[in-house]
Amino acid sequence: MKMVENICPEKKQQFSNVFLARSTVSRRIEEVSSDVKRQLEAKGVKFEFSSLPCDESSESGQ
Repeated sequence: MKMVENICPEKKQQFSNVFLARSTVSRRIEEVSSDVKRQLEAKGVKFEFSSLPCDESSESGQ
């Protein structure tokens, strides 16, 4: 809800009426993650050089 408050506060009430189960949210995050990975892989074949900075704060710790 904090994101809604920052992005579109006028829609906060509408968003608060939507309930998503934890499993639904988790599944959607995995789907978006897979889609982003596929897009990067598809675009990455055209790269001559690439760099992807990562630090500990971006790791999931799994």
